[in-house]
Amino acid sequence: MKQTLIAFCLTLLVGAWAASAAMTNEFYVAAGQTKTVKEIVTANGWSWADDDWLRKTGPGELTASADYKDTKINLLIEEGSYAVPTIVHTRGGRLIIRDGATLRVGGIQNAMGGDWYVSFAGHGTGQGDNLGAISVGGALMNPIFGTGTIWDMASDATIYSYGTMNAVFSGSSAGNGPTLNMNGRTLTLRGKDVNAVFRPRWYWKIINAGPIIVRNGEFARHDTTNDFTPNIPLVSFTEGAVMAAYGTSSLWGKVDAFSFEAGTSLAKGKQGVSGVTLTMKKATGPVTISSDATVTISQEFGVRGTDLVNGKWLTSANVLTFTEGCELSFADLGDLALSAGTVYTAATSVASIAGVPTPTGDAAMLFTVANTGSALTLTVKSGIIDVVRDWNLQTNDVNAAANNTAAVAAHVAEVVDGTILYFPSGDYWFTDTLDLSSVTATNVRLWNPAGTARLRGGVRLGAASNVTVDELVFSGCAGPAIVATNTAGLTVTDCTFDKVEGLYEDGKKYLFAAVNVTDFNVTAGTYVTDGMQYDGQGFFAGGTQAALSEAYADAVVVRVTAKEHWTWWLETTNRLALVPAAYNGKTWRKIGAGSFDSNNTGIRDVGIAAVEILEGAFVVRGNDACLGVAYGPVRVHSGATLTLAEAGTAANSRSIRIAGSGSGAAFPAVRFTGSAIWNKTSNVRWILEDDAAMYASMTGEDGSFLRGAIEMNGHTLTLKGVTDSHFRSGRTFQWNGGGTVIVDQTTLSASSADGSGYVINDGLTPTFIFQNGAKFIPDNTDIFTLVKNCSFATGTQISDKEGETSALFNDFAGNPTIANNITNLTINGTYTLTAAAMTAATPEVPTMAGTLTFGPDATWAVDNLAALERKTYPIFTATGGIEGKPVAAGGMDEGWGVFKRGATLYLGPPQGLIVVIR
Repeated sequence: MKQTLIAFCLTLLVGAWAASAAMTNEFYVAAGQTKTVKEIVTANGWSWADDDWLRKTGPGELTASADYKDTKINLLIEEGSYAVPTIVHTRGGRLIIRDGATLRVGGIQNAMGGDWYVSFAGHGTGQGDNLGAISVGGALMNPIFGTGTIWDMASDATIYSYGTMNAVFSGSSAGNGPTLNMNGRTLTLRGKDVNAVFRPRWYWKIINAGPIIVRNGEFARHDTTNDFTPNIPLVSFTEGAVMAAYGTSSLWGKVDAFSFEAGTSLAKGKQGVSGVTLTMKKATGPVTISSDATVTISQEFGVRGTDLVNGKWLTSANVLTFTEGCELSFADLGDLALSAGTVYTAATSVASIAGVPTPTGDAAMLFTVANTGSALTLTVKSGIIDVVRDWNLQTNDVNAAANNTAAVAAHVAEVVDGTILYFPSGDYWFTDTLDLSSVTATNVRLWNPAGTARLRGGVRLGAASNVTVDELVFSGCAGPAIVATNTAGLTVTDCTFDKVEGLYEDGKKYLFAAVNVTDFNVTAGTYVTDGMQYDGQGFFAGGTQAALSEAYADAVVVRVTAKEHWTWWLETTNRLALVPAAYNGKTWRKIGAGSFDSNNTGIRDVGIAAVEILEGAFVVRGNDACLGVAYGPVRVHSGATLTLAEAGTAANSRSIRIAGSGSGAAFPAVRFTGSAIWNKTSNVRWILEDDAAMYASMTGEDGSFLRGAIEMNGHTLTLKGVTDSHFRSGRTFQWNGGGTVIVDQTTLSASSADGSGYVINDGLTPTFIFQNGAKFIPDNTDIFTLVKNCSFATGTQISDKEGETSALFNDFAGNPTIANNITNLTINGTYTLTAAAMTAATPEVPTMAGTLTFGPDATWAVDNLAALERKTYPIFTATGGIEGKPVAAGGMDEGWGVFKRGATLYLGPPQGLIVVIR
């Protein structure tokens, strides 16, 4: 709660500092100037009080004054630097450091005493010793900031040490220290030289952890407590940086992966003990491990081609261990020679090496891995054809087209099962295409791992199987980039398609042509169209395509990668470059983890017949035309989200199939957001293909189920939302297939019926479960046709609205809070009691001001009767009276009964029994 409040306060301060009730004084210092706070305060005749703001502007340097060390100052450093050379702030406050500005502390411990709320961003002014948002000199063993300081990263940021110790994030004991909210950002710890040390001490807490980069200097950690949520995903050491081997430091076990550049090391720190035994989950790069550390790599060891070419590998003075199941990954081919039998060293140990990591991905394609006892070696496999070295293809010469075409024809028979065709960097011309149509081998790969081989003609494939085209650039091809016929399995991944004309045999233009190709799959493509126009993403005749391919038969596929946000029409047209006729009658298939936003432009206008959302988010902004032609179907797969945003009818008179919990807690299968309106959907038939969730991120009624229907198919529908959000049925609604509805935190209500009203067609009544403060508003009695079997958790509510004062249930369970205006609550079926609520230290007893009525066939039951002692329990209080009395449901112990005493209903042993002892 404290951190939430802090984040809120910082947001307000960053965006509207001038709105603060405290005085704000602006301290401007021109370029090349240095001024003190006292100078400017005196010159302007200002007074100074607790919680006043100092706003530093201008590119020059403002120096703190000890005259104000006992004043609780708030600092907003917008430009230039603010220097704290001595102990001048002792009471804490708020500190905001904007991108391009620096707080420079001269290296006196406790110079920024007290507890601060710090928001920092950027990498400093870029001048002198101001190369970080925070820049620290001196030789600090103890913190310069108060140990209770809260840090919040507003962007990627740098902390710079121009001294021999940097104790910014230090605590005062094993249980007391600062909290750093990284917000998933990258923190760079930069040293001025190898003598700079970043060494937090005692307790350190990190939330929303992001990557850490260590540049030069040393990263050490005191042997005490770390509380990180989640683990730090990656710590990278560059520019000769040192990872300190420091006793049994608890820091390194909180890191998921390490990356080391050549010249970095794992060695004894400048402070403290050595002799650490360390297990790294993932480690990449040629780190030098000194005799101060014994290392085990448990999950993944990564090597880089550039390091191997330069003779750089991991070295260890002690035993180096790879645990069983550890993988070896490979990145950056560099200028690595791939002649069969070539041996590269990946790691050595003066003592010994135990275990052998298993190669995966590119490493598995290229190498066999061996442990000689003192070295880990990689041997290039056979079956790798370098088309320049082995086939004499020429690059970067348009006049080489005939030579290259002839060379391929002369050597193509060499492509056998498992062949990798490696294309070194350069441009390749052919008289028509790179013709591999005669190849019938399996597991063939066309590859340039750097994405720097440019094919000036497409690739033609025939009856090969399991072909992969990987990281090639297709540029200016007259025909499609890929033409495949009778190929059994084709994957095109991480390729770039740069102004491919795509003219095919039918006289139309396509990026791909696939005839009787099975399992055709295009992923992670980059498209440069620049005015190109295609008749379709691909020409398909027979065969199949993979579900998440970027080219699919009878569909237009939009792939939006994570963190991307596309808006129709511009981004889509620029990427796909389809002629208008290519959309007509097609399904719009959304893939990728990013968001596609229809931006109020109807895809109905270009004839899209249906929408299928397989991954990520699809946003509709109050315009049903965004979902394709009228009455067209919509399908939301598990892991995807349909967001119905803003005002207007976002979905009207169509069927929407949904499944799953969506792409995140607040992004379920269907998400309602935007203005509070009455008709967010109208006449929509919701069809559950699995358990599914809906989320309301807005407050107020949204008409989620206006004049529609839902087919539960026995599944569970979760309705969740922010506080005061609202799911509302309207006018008429049909419910089929039974199932369970969980109402979580949000409100459920309904208007009175018109027409056919609320109907259950198949007699399968759903069960409604209210939890986490959810509210039920029985606006009318019609809704109880649907909402008649209910369970209410403690803290939920039965409320009232618009004068409706009755609540009518069949089966009823739980302990809701019942509004005073509910004059009558009727239970006609079974009233189920919860033993845990009855036996709690403070028994949970539903209470209402109105009348509780039991129908003539009403029964009672207890979920765990054996848990009750033989005594009397109050189970419901109704100050307006209790009418009728339920009897025991089948299977309940006859030794119990329900009876009334005043305004309270009790469960206990039978009343009125007299036992005479003679």
